[in-house]
Amino acid sequence: MQEGTASRTAEGAAAARALHLRGSETPVFADPYAAALTSATWRRLVTSPLLAWFMDRIAMRSFRPVQGQVVVRSRYAEDVLGRSLGAGVRQYVVVGAGFDSFALRRRDLEGSLEVFELDHPATQALKMQRLQVVDEELPANLHFVAVDFERETVADALARSTFDSAQPAFFSWLGTTPYLTAEATLATFAAIASIAADGSEVVFDYLVPDDSLPQSEQPVMRKLRKYTEQRGEPLIGAFEPQALRDALRALGYAWLEDLDCEAQVTRYFAGRQDGLRPMAGAHLVHVRLGR
Repeated sequence: MQEGTASRTAEGAAAARALHLRGSETPVFADPYAAALTSATWRRLVTSPLLAWFMDRIAMRSFRPVQGQVVVRSRYAEDVLGRSLGAGVRQYVVVGAGFDSFALRRRDLEGSLEVFELDHPATQALKMQRLQVVDEELPANLHFVAVDFERETVADALARSTFDSAQPAFFSWLGTTPYLTAEATLATFAAIASIAADGSEVVFDYLVPDDSLPQSEQPVMRKLRKYTEQRGEPLIGAFEPQALRDALRALGYAWLEDLDCEAQVTRYFAGRQDGLRPMAGAHLVHVRLGR
């Protein structure tokens, strides 16, 4: 993202969630706050049934796999989080939170789960402005932790908050690793390991290198690369699955699950009649700190 400005790709992700909810009878992931948390222009588009349909099915048709990825990664993270809550986890850290609305949607957890949203100060400032559109009292368990990832780590930010490093936590880190170098991604995992208790879990996503994709999937990736570059947030990070697994193992993480595109389709998109699928080359991963 550009210095001093909110993330434009985070705003695009919120718009994708809003369009999905508006245009799908059976949403993979339902985020009723997404429209309010995106820009005024996007709000006008997604709240008009005709314009929303046109954007979803015509104007942005080639980006539908990206939309599929945006919604499935959120669904997966919250599915895994639900199991962790059942096991007693009481801290949830959203790394690069963007315009996430979990704390608003899950007020039933206000007394039992502390939610820490980590993101750039500019993105958080814009989000707080847009929360005024929601016109609801913010949940008491929601903690905004501003962090400039170019100058400090997740551990630095959490150390300034009420995060309890003695207790296991659940981390979601979505839609971010493709914008980072491999070194920066692994440094973030090292930072999490330095402050989180054993038993803490992380769900994240990553892209495989373009040359490992089938030719039929290359056009979507080229368009996505152009889209992000034009917004000052180019895609620069990718991993070979086994190399990433080995690197995280060396940092002390147990590799629990890695869902490639086909596994995501089987779990979350089977039987859909609208043709929505996630991106080829995008993986969803669940790891746990400690062996």
